[in-house]
Amino acid sequence: MSDQELAAIATDFFAAQQRAEPFHATLGGIPGYDAEVPDRTEAGEERLLATYRALRHRVTELADAPLSPSDDITRRMVERSIDTEIETLLWRSPEYTATTFEFGPQSQVLELVPKARVTDREGANAYLERTAQLGRFLDACAERLRAGLRRGRTPYATGIRASITQIHDYLAMDLDADPLLEPIDAEESPASPAQRESLSRILSEEVRPAIARLAETLDSELLPAARPDERCGLAHLDGGDHIYAEAVRHHTTLDTPAETIHEIGLECVADLADQYRALARSALGTTDLTEIFTRLREDPDLVFDPREEAVTAASRAVERAEAAAPAWFRHLPRRPYTIREFSEIESRGHSVAMYQPGGATDGPGVYWINTHGPVTHRHNAEAVAFHEVIPGHHLQVALAEELLALPEFRRFGNVTPYVEGWGLYAEVLADEMGLYTSDLTRLGMLSENSVRACRVVVDTGLHHFGWSRARAIQYLVDNSPATLELAAAEVDRYVAWPGQALAYMMGRREILRLRENARQVRGARFDIADFHDVVLAEGAVPLPILAERVERWAES
Repeated sequence: MSDQELAAIATDFFAAQQRAEPFHATLGGIPGYDAEVPDRTEAGEERLLATYRALRHRVTELADAPLSPSDDITRRMVERSIDTEIETLLWRSPEYTATTFEFGPQSQVLELVPKARVTDREGANAYLERTAQLGRFLDACAERLRAGLRRGRTPYATGIRASITQIHDYLAMDLDADPLLEPIDAEESPASPAQRESLSRILSEEVRPAIARLAETLDSELLPAARPDERCGLAHLDGGDHIYAEAVRHHTTLDTPAETIHEIGLECVADLADQYRALARSALGTTDLTEIFTRLREDPDLVFDPREEAVTAASRAVERAEAAAPAWFRHLPRRPYTIREFSEIESRGHSVAMYQPGGATDGPGVYWINTHGPVTHRHNAEAVAFHEVIPGHHLQVALAEELLALPEFRRFGNVTPYVEGWGLYAEVLADEMGLYTSDLTRLGMLSENSVRACRVVVDTGLHHFGWSRARAIQYLVDNSPATLELAAAEVDRYVAWPGQALAYMMGRREILRLRENARQVRGARFDIADFHDVVLAEGAVPLPILAERVERWAES
């Protein structure tokens, strides 16, 4: 009965996760939550904590139960995931987070909610029901910020100002251009004129006034007490040291301390210098690192014009990857993908791109590309496309969705260092596959590598060593081709999402380490497609579990 109880725990845990974050459930293609909004009240979080603690007790009782290898992975993963959810709730981050990234209250409304796929009347009704509750959600978020103010835990100044600006930009838009209308107005939407009229009324009478109230709270109550940009990291927040240590563990699934990870980041940044010089000699006619960064950052010939050309470049890159993939992978996803552009209002809260899974729907995976923001450079386009689609996120995520024998929390889950580590690995793998069209686009690959290496240094710098926002931005500008605008956006993202920036480089390093070890152990028996099969066969897993699987295969 232990396997049946484990399956029940996994099912209950997944449902609790989706109820807690229904916007992300919809974004991830998980049906059943499209009419709901998150409960950001303190009472709601206490109820959720009680649910997770009860689930954790049930898992503990299975500690010595005989399980199959795959079920043992599930038990270890659900145990770790529940512990992470409990710990994350105890951080009380809604009390000190104001940002234009997806964790800001207004950002969730303006960026996540409009990505709902409304394909039938039932979906349209659910969308209307959700939007009717957005005012309550926004007011609860404002109250949590006030609670943080009472406890002396406030957001940092730039995050507050950026949030206010984003809200004012939204409120200045004509109602007919409101991004929250997009799911109803989409071509595939069957919404009736009466439903659209009802949605317009909800937006004008409920949502927009609530988001204006949030702006007033941020401006009049939070901004005067904001943490200055010189103290924006968790290192300057009461209890922040503990929060960051747990965030590092969550986003790396390793027990590596922040100081060590910081040194790893510095080493990665230094190692890239010679690679830049080797490629830039032919691509740009220089080996001077400062000149290389300046050219990549400022040369107008390297910027897409019109910006929509970025979509064309991405499409062509992925088509080449699709044609080459069968020689490198035993299995390829059946789910198609599509490429879409961010709306202008949401692009200001994003950097380059994002991938939206199809989940349990029949729809495609979506590569969302930012043609409005600071990153529309020709040299980066191919690397970003390989990261987001094939051989990156779409290939990995869509294959995981097809693993029907796994519980839903594993099929549709996101183990950050595995998922983002795979995405960054895909950029390098694409080079090995011969997919980059020139040394210039290979410089784009290095450019993306630089930002990810700098992320490791900057994230630990901000949250462990107490760096200022200005110092973090300057480090990115000095050690990568990132523009000042992009560097600022990146740093503001790290402040809002502590530890997540570590996942990319730490995950890729582990995948490459495991690949090299397997190559040495297996010798002539090593096959890259077999290696990829082993890495992808159980979906996204913590890095220690991935290491166990690959090492067992290498020695078999």
